Amino acid sequence: SSSDPREWRLPLNWLSAALTPASLLPNTSGEHGEDLVRGVAAAGKESARDAGAVRWLGLLQELAGTDLSLLSPADVQVLAAAFDSRVFMPCLPSEAMAASLIDDVELGGAIRSAIAQMGRQPSLSEAAQMFASELASRAFPGYVRLVLMAALQGVGDAEGSPPPGSALGGRWDETFLRGIPTDRLSASDVAELLRTLAGGLPLPEGHSAPALRVASKLLLGSPRALAALAKSSVTTFVTADETVTTSATAGTGSSGSADESVMAEADGGVWTEFVALCLAALSGASGRSSNLASELKPLLELLRGLVSACGGELMDRVWYLLSELIGPAAAAAPTLKVRLLLEEELGQLPWHCVRVQSRDAEFTSALAALQPVLPVVGSLVVGRLDWGPYFEAVSEGTLEGSTLGPLLRSALEAHLSVSGALNSRAHFLIFGEVRGAADAAGEDDTTRAVDTRALRATHDAAWAKLPAISFARALDGGVLLRALLRAKGMSEPTERVLQAVRLLGRLATQLGTVEAAVVAVQESRALLFVALTPAPAAAAAAAAAAAAGAGAPALD
Repeated sequence: SSSDPREWRLPLNWLSAALTPASLLPNTSGEHGEDLVRGVAAAGKESARDAGAVRWLGLLQELAGTDLSLLSPADVQVLAAAFDSRVFMPCLPSEAMAASLIDDVELGGAIRSAIAQMGRQPSLSEAAQMFASELASRAFPGYVRLVLMAALQGVGDAEGSPPPGSALGGRWDETFLRGIPTDRLSASDVAELLRTLAGGLPLPEGHSAPALRVASKLLLGSPRALAALAKSSVTTFVTADETVTTSATAGTGSSGSADESVMAEADGGVWTEFVALCLAALSGASGRSSNLASELKPLLELLRGLVSACGGELMDRVWYLLSELIGPAAAAAPTLKVRLLLEEELGQLPWHCVRVQSRDAEFTSALAALQPVLPVVGSLVVGRLDWGPYFEAVSEGTLEGSTLGPLLRSALEAHLSVSGALNSRAHFLIFGEVRGAADAAGEDDTTRAVDTRALRATHDAAWAKLPAISFARALDGGVLLRALLRAKGMSEPTERVLQAVRLLGRLATQLGTVEAAVVAVQESRALLFVALTPAPAAAAAAAAAAAAGAGAPALD
């Protein structure tokens, strides 16, 4: 005798004649419920209830919640055939009433629970996929939100992650939404669906990727949503406590604390909901540092796709997303995998299109705060930005000269840690001299050529606005040394070091205060200490300085 109980149980094929969709859904007849189509669907939601739709869904939930592994595949097929979703779909209201059904506690809730339960049942994987995809396509896009709510409910079930082999245990973003015409979605449709996705996060570890891929499918598949992103302007900051600070110009004003505020559209549109989705995904991953990279990857890929579709106009928003959401999330999970992923994905974005640096008084401070967390990304942003408008704003008094202090620190770190980090124009504006031959080696002649006379005037006028206190706060006696240590000898740094020291010397002399002179001398002394000390002692001192975040030890 066989040890498998499924082999000696009575097959259920005898039920197929009695257990039919028509028998479970009253007021139906015919193989596909033609009477139901003519009667119940025309009458609306109340008649659908009367026809037993809620009871039918309840039976379906009971079937999905049963341990079907005790039945043979043939028996499961017999039972599943009685719940043919094609017969049930006509029970649903028309497109005009779809929205009311989604929030309906009885029928809408029953549909969500049935799909969620089926999606967790490996034996009903195909049936779940068919039910969800047919529902998503019906009265499009009326029921797509209902499908997303059901999927998120099933994945986030308190009983744990969906079992392997179940519809929700795999790429449900492809099967549940198969064939939906995303090009028909309006910007408001996409915003609403993104809000639904954000409301279902966080999900169990390793299960957020399908939801984020759905967001990508919706955003990149809707020409109207992309058009709205490309032409809408960012005019407000929304903080974590929902305080809104309106600015006359995009990117001005106070954005609150760096880890709590995000840029938002004034009309609360597509970008607002996308940022909320990012916030929900990254907040859920904050306590799971080992999984942050898997949460970040689909978000970064989507971000890159949005920039590619909308152009550089989106880059101001991307900067705030990086400095206020992605950067703090990376700081909470400082793993090599996360850092390398961010360097790879963010390195492909057109940072030269960012324009907010000439309007936002907090920009350089946020950039300086980003560099210790993501040094390579920070240096990349510093090097690719167009600093001309910023220096002009400072020299004209539109921006305070105190904003130069954080920029000085960021530029010194980028300049010394990465060879050729700054392009020729940015280098001259910051250091007041042309780049060395080694740093300019990879730059074409057009980019390398700069109007030194005009840039010199802008350089001098801007740095003349630097307050002594801002200069002193930007340096701590070890900025240059730590930047060199991060470079790890990847290139000959002598020329870059001399340029940095000359800039500090000129600024300290120009400011003419004791505090400015002291910090400039401390920065130079730290480098001299390492250069003139025997190698073993110098290495130990440099390591100690790097760990402590200070310059060379006292020599008295």
